[in-house]
Amino acid sequence: MRIGVYVGSFDPVHKGHIKMIKQLLNRRMITKVVLVATGSYWHKSLNASINDRIKMLKTYQSKRIIIDDKNNDLPYTYMVLNALQKEYPNDQLCLIIGDDLAVDLVKWQNLDELLKFSIIVINRFDLDISKQLDLLPKPNNIYVIKDMQIEEISSSYVRQLIDDGKLDHLSKYLDQNIINYIIDHKLYQV
Repeated sequence: MRIGVYVGSFDPVHKGHIKMIKQLLNRRMITKVVLVATGSYWHKSLNASINDRIKMLKTYQSKRIIIDDKNNDLPYTYMVLNALQKEYPNDQLCLIIGDDLAVDLVKWQNLDELLKFSIIVINRFDLDISKQLDLLPKPNNIYVIKDMQIEEISSSYVRQLIDDGKLDHLSKYLDQNIINYIIDHKLYQV
């Protein structure tokens, strides 16, 4: 099987995340996907706890969408991929990232370890990343997808709406089960 691995903060998970995953599955680019919410990011502060973010993600769990709750505290993506490869030893793992992250891929920790896996780059912002990819030692296992239907949604914008008390605007960006969870657990409200 070809398993996509989508690592992110999912703070909160929104319709854009899910739409992109479903497109990759429907196009049969991947057989299933493993979503890994990060426990921490070196360049981001997180608002909801890892447990809350995992619980929100689990509302999407199915046979083809797996929510990882074991590898959330690994500090680097290559470590997450190596750990998941042990769980899925007979499957091909493909990291899923946006072009905004691919721009700095050459700077990622243990790049050689990371490039043992295939990488699917979603061209979200229509960035020309060809020069950056040419700098990589093995660019032949990187696939750039340019024709995805992308939802222009930002988790930080969603959090701001919640903080501003504009809960009636959330259904454009979040599924109702996520809205209910956020309200029930009083998340993102200062």
